[in-house]
Amino acid sequence: MENTSKPEISRDIIKKTIEFKKHRKQIFWQIYFPLAIVLLIIIAIIVLAVITAAKGDAEGVNSKWASLTLMVIILMSSVVALVVAAMLYGSVYLLAKGIKKTPEISLQAQYLFNLVRDKTREVMNIVAAPIVKIGGAAQAVTAFSDRLTGKNKKRSKSV
Repeated sequence: MENTSKPEISRDIIKKTIEFKKHRKQIFWQIYFPLAIVLLIIIAIIVLAVITAAKGDAEGVNSKWASLTLMVIILMSSVVALVVAAMLYGSVYLLAKGIKKTPEISLQAQYLFNLVRDKTREVMNIVAAPIVKIGGAAQAVTAFSDRLTGKNKKRSKSV
């Protein structure tokens, strides 16, 4: 199988494709345009509130705008609080599910680690057995030759 290299694609090539141009149009019409409309509506409401409040307090107009502003602030705070409450509820729910699953998963992990430990010992014993036998045989030959020659000195162990 031949080793084919990944073709180099630059941003300039990507920007010239039809798909990228469609994507840019979709971004404008589906994100930026609605966002601009909502911002214009909010700015219009703010300007209207300022103009009405600047005219004076004829027949309690300012108190009506104050009430409307208070309702908007309370509504925004409620939405933020609702999002925070939903996130807290979701995290508590997922934590509870995780706590229930922890013993089962821990038991599976313990079983797998014990299996790895046992297999590792088995393989290491197979690998080390010939080395131990050769070392034991060499020591036996050395001890036998020492007895024949009459050497009873302890040999220093070499590493």
